[in-house]
Amino acid sequence: MSPPASPLRRFATAVIVHANYAQFGPAEVTANPCVSSRMVLWCKAGTGEVTANGMTFPFEAGRCLLLPWEHSVSYRASKDDPFLLAGIHLIPRHTRGRPVAFVVAHHANHPLAHASFRRDMEIAEMAGVKAGWLNDIAMTHLFEYIVNIFIRGLPPEWLARQLAQQLLGELVRWQRHHEEPDSSPAPELERMRQYVLARLHQPLSLRDLVEFSRLSPSTVGRLFRERMQMTPVAWIMLLKMERAQMLFRTRRLSVNEVGEQVGFSDPYYFSKCFKKATSVSPREYRKKNYWI
Repeated sequence: MSPPASPLRRFATAVIVHANYAQFGPAEVTANPCVSSRMVLWCKAGTGEVTANGMTFPFEAGRCLLLPWEHSVSYRASKDDPFLLAGIHLIPRHTRGRPVAFVVAHHANHPLAHASFRRDMEIAEMAGVKAGWLNDIAMTHLFEYIVNIFIRGLPPEWLARQLAQQLLGELVRWQRHHEEPDSSPAPELERMRQYVLARLHQPLSLRDLVEFSRLSPSTVGRLFRERMQMTPVAWIMLLKMERAQMLFRTRRLSVNEVGEQVGFSDPYYFSKCFKKATSVSPREYRKKNYWI
């Protein structure tokens, strides 16, 4: 008996054509009237508003949107804490044999906007604008991995296609999971997540989460074990190290300054924790990922 066909074959002709970070300035506004791609958009830091197909969403760290083909989108950063956004653009159907242009058509008059070899496909799980919170650790890592592939340089076509298949497969799984009646994140956990994201520049501990949530230490620990598959302290450290990596990629900051921005007063302890999380020292990471 032959093995069952891979569900990813459904997306065999998909390709990712662009992925990047975008740091907005205070009160900066920009708009794209007709984007010929499906887009994954999420907020890494800061605040603002995103309007997609006429619907406006407050945006802060962890907020995520899945945008349909030929969507309109505008961005309005806050004045005091402008957001840092990340996005991935993919073409669900790109004819094989046609060269892949790693370009996104952002308006109807763009030469690629109506190209017959770049088309959408029906994906019931991703119909319309989908809004949610990026609280799936594996999904977060996949998103970040794709963006970093493109930051290093344009990938070969075979890799851009493989990443598109994996991304679409995971997005479909993610949407199905979040449509199940009891799969939504626990409200207490979501409140703690927002509390931590707003205070990554401070030292944080289990005691802080307990005092904020007014839950017992055992209840907080159980929530994290069941929903995040890790301890609260490990989760806080993960978020701090992810923020540190983002700062190294997008800011002109020293190792000491990055450590202070993620709540470490001791630069040696910060370096030790960073190397444990990434397998390289902060200086090595900054050298390999410097943003300019």
